[in-house]
Amino acid sequence: MTDYNKVIENEKRRITPEEIRTIYLYPEGNFMRAFDWSAWLWCKHIKEFKVIRRKVKDTDETLAQIGCPLSSFASHIPDGATQAQYDDGSVVITLPDAMLPDDTDLAAMSAAIDEWKQAIPLAETLRKKTDTDGGSEPRRFAGRQPATLTGIMQQILAFPVEKKSMIDCVSFLCDIRAQLAKIV
Repeated sequence: MTDYNKVIENEKRRITPEEIRTIYLYPEGNFMRAFDWSAWLWCKHIKEFKVIRRKVKDTDETLAQIGCPLSSFASHIPDGATQAQYDDGSVVITLPDAMLPDDTDLAAMSAAIDEWKQAIPLAETLRKKTDTDGGSEPRRFAGRQPATLTGIMQQILAFPVEKKSMIDCVSFLCDIRAQLAKIV
């Protein structure tokens, strides 16, 4: 599971021209995920992906994120970009100078990214990984605690199963099952 504290720290640390062009990617299942600044760079300079913004549980932070399938990840890396992979599976890509010159205005770029991020609707909550939680807390879907069968049916009909990963679908099914057990 991704350590969202590390993600937040990496995404806020953008000072040098090289850091402005850096994309941090983290492995999650069969995807590589990019968040906030990295997601914006990916969508604007590599390829447009569907972006989701979620609140990180137990913080006031939200993260915009994209996911690129591992099977096609390498094909999207632009010519001239440098790439480093770490033991934890994370990847750091630095875009070539031609994509974002050294004289790029950091403040203007940061404002554009913040505006882009705020325009993304808020979705389900991301759990903050800590040293003590061990990752055992089940994933919850925001706003999904109806007390009626009709409410549960509406959730099922609204859930975009074709756009979700297998893990998301299984988590959703477990959540629905738990809700049904409470009312049956």
